[in-house]
Amino acid sequence: MAAGLAIGEKVGKEVLYRTTDAGESAIEKYREVGELCLMSNVDEEVNPQIKELARFLGRMSGLYEQAARTASSLP
Repeated sequence: MAAGLAIGEKVGKEVLYRTTDAGESAIEKYREVGELCLMSNVDEEVNPQIKELARFLGRMSGLYEQAARTASSLP
């Protein structure tokens, strides 16, 4: 929160947190770096489909994370 990547909002007795636009940007950059690291370790000669599978799993992971964030902010 101090870095401005997330904000908290008190709702009743609970505090709900969500990412700011800067936080979303940081998450996207982190995801890109992670994907680059993963892709650089893939040997396409061993399995030519593994690179596409890794991209797909990365996208699915991102969608899951986004859904979890959205679900946590529902009343």
